[in-house]
Amino acid sequence: MRAPSVERLFAPLDAVRSLALRSLGPSFARWLTDRERRVNAVALVGTSLSLALTVLAPLWLLALGPVLLGAAHLASDARYMVLWQGLHRRWSAWALLGAPLLAGALTPLGSRAFALSSVGAVLLAAPKNRWRFAVSMSTALAVCAAFFALPRAAELVVAHAHNFIAVLLWLAWRPRAGRGHWLVASAFVAGNVALLSGALDPVIALLAGLSRGPEGLTLGGQMMALAPFPTRIDLSRRMVLSFAFSQSVHYALWLRAIPEVARRSKTTRSFRQSARALEADAGRAGVWVIAAACVGLALWASMDLLAAREGYLRFALFHGYLEISVGLWLFCEGRRPLAVEAQR
Repeated sequence: MRAPSVERLFAPLDAVRSLALRSLGPSFARWLTDRERRVNAVALVGTSLSLALTVLAPLWLLALGPVLLGAAHLASDARYMVLWQGLHRRWSAWALLGAPLLAGALTPLGSRAFALSSVGAVLLAAPKNRWRFAVSMSTALAVCAAFFALPRAAELVVAHAHNFIAVLLWLAWRPRAGRGHWLVASAFVAGNVALLSGALDPVIALLAGLSRGPEGLTLGGQMMALAPFPTRIDLSRRMVLSFAFSQSVHYALWLRAIPEVARRSKTTRSFRQSARALEADAGRAGVWVIAAACVGLALWASMDLLAAREGYLRFALFHGYLEISVGLWLFCEGRRPLAVEAQR
């Protein structure tokens, strides 16, 4: 039987959306049509909210972020980094990118196989010039060497760095009018500096942010996972806080800001229009799979939050390497992600 259209599920939300927009008046409607201001405002609010939640309850942020937003963010990642770039239609991409990622997920090679996808991405590219190819291949080989020589250290670097990659991709996606996007980038950097330097330690201590968290998810456990420096306790704690903040911004960008700058239309979309566009990219069955994954992960978390979180994180290991690899591919070809979307 053919799956029903997912659009119908969003009709009530669109009714509420229309009522809200009418109540806000024509001035707000004109503001919404300005993509630059709208997207920068959304990204800045997401960054500010992420920092506030990091200060108030970082352990809850680390626990709930992946199970509530993780599956949807993976779908967005695959949509804009693979489907929109046309990589899924190229057998060479399946061999050079897909095979290492699959091997990393299914074999004991793990991150070492994941890292090989960076070399595959450069081989897949049609280099714009020799120096771009040289830089890209040198970077890919350095990534592979690091993973084969120091896998644990390299995994930690990727875990932290891939949150920053989303910011770089968002900045580079299309040419911008104005400079508002640099305000968002500055807020992201400033938030990390404030957390890593300890400038926010007194506020976090005053609000007892680190004392709140789900049972079983401890600060010590997160320090061992994300910053295992037993002789530098303060640094380890601050790195965990930085990761919580950066991961939350990472989710906000992939779920809202990147889709906004990626599409050609400057105006906002209704919920049904967004569902229709996703269906055009992923197929109706794909939309239902994504919806089932999001709901299923949330239901699992309602029964066992930590098990659901760990299950998601194990499954999602590949996506940081996918972002690195596709980023190298785009750099080697000397273009923005928009360049392919414009041909769609």
